[in-house]
Amino acid sequence: MGNLTSRIPESLDLPYAVTFQPRLTASREQSSPPRVLLFRELFLQAAVRKYLSVSDNLESFFVEAAIGQGEADAFEVLSEKAFPEGHVDLLIKDATPKGGARKVIAELKLGSATTADVQQTRNYARLLGNECLGAVLIARSHSRRVQERAREAGISLLRYETCLSDEPCTFGEIVSSLRLERSQ
Repeated sequence: MGNLTSRIPESLDLPYAVTFQPRLTASREQSSPPRVLLFRELFLQAAVRKYLSVSDNLESFFVEAAIGQGEADAFEVLSEKAFPEGHVDLLIKDATPKGGARKVIAELKLGSATTADVQQTRNYARLLGNECLGAVLIARSHSRRVQERAREAGISLLRYETCLSDEPCTFGEIVSSLRLERSQ
């Protein structure tokens, strides 16, 4: 087991040490684990959650998604929430609920959203009932058909952009370059 000591521990001096940070890429050809990892939906979820954890970004998100404005500080952003039909990617809810909790759900898709994704998001919103202030489907792109279905279902569509176009990026670079905009 060892013996207790009263000595002060010596500091470990590593002047040339560098923290390893894997880079992420959208291209399978550039993927080379462990240095360069393929960007997956889980990374997108984490990046959007971190991005929306900044009050100004959450406020912009509410405006872009036509949910409202002025109350971003009253909400918190949580990762996956389990439902009987699956897991919603992000749950944005009252940080300190009084009675019922106001909630916004966000479903994220790595590539293009499909009409099935619209239906999935709609089903999650229905499960929350009156507590659901809004439902948002975030994807790289949305076809006209998806836009029509989302409009019919009352789902807001946002497009995301990151630094992942040509060169691999670190997670921090992805978060700082992340932009969420209303889909046209």
